[in-house]
Amino acid sequence: MKLKQKISRILSMTLAIMLLVPAMCADAFNFTPTSGYDDDGKAIPLELYSEAVYMVNLDSGEAIVDINGEDERVPASLTKIMTAVVLLDKFKGDEQKLKDTYYSAGSEAFDELYDTGASTADIQPGEEVSCYDLLAALLIPSSCEAANIIALNVSDSITEFTDLMNEKAEKLGMENTHFSNAHGLWAQQNYSSCKDMATLCEYAISKYQVFRDIVCLPSYHMASTSYHSDGTDIYNTNLMLDSMTDYYYSYAKGIKTGTLDSAGRCLASYAEYEGTTYLIVTMGAPMD
Repeated sequence: MKLKQKISRILSMTLAIMLLVPAMCADAFNFTPTSGYDDDGKAIPLELYSEAVYMVNLDSGEAIVDINGEDERVPASLTKIMTAVVLLDKFKGDEQKLKDTYYSAGSEAFDELYDTGASTADIQPGEEVSCYDLLAALLIPSSCEAANIIALNVSDSITEFTDLMNEKAEKLGMENTHFSNAHGLWAQQNYSSCKDMATLCEYAISKYQVFRDIVCLPSYHMASTSYHSDGTDIYNTNLMLDSMTDYYYSYAKGIKTGTLDSAGRCLASYAEYEGTTYLIVTMGAPMD
């Protein structure tokens, strides 16, 4: 299969859930994306609806699609990718240490989340959970309480934790990014761009095997605790990983979804196809 046809196939499938902006001019792309070919072999144009899209070939570093890729936007729960990276940096990606270390937090991690509709893994105040399971809760069902528990244990306060997030963003060269919380619920000065998020994702998947292992899981069983004697089953918000849905795409490897009224639907995902790895970040897809 020709390279452009392979890229088109990856793009069309990866964007199926979230790529949703008015038709863009063809020169916004390095090639014309298609959703396939008709019986006569003619390309069927792929319609994009997200307000910002950035797709890169991780092997060559070539940006394949860049639509408003550097625009500052509300990242919603894509914020949690940086929360995960700060935790992984602290543990140097050591899976066993993550499993052997337990964190908990009191009401200070939960109070702001009540009655917000925030996503959760049903972790309770005072419940001790391994850092590995907190990482899984953060990245798979997008647990907001896991984000705050991590922040309050890594630092003395959530504000100090966001300082670490911003320091890491600066080190990675994320020029259009600033974080003001660990979970991505709407807040002033919590923004990023598709290109910056792609930089962050590339760092995480290239450096940490444990990150790659977790973000591709369609589901996970958290270990038993004093509050959940049978453990807790959690399910990935990225339906491309679930073989029981119409969105399943066998090449997809994760990474994270984000949904917020002020952000629209957002997606960071990567796929490996015939020896090549592609990463895509989209923001601002319609909520419907």
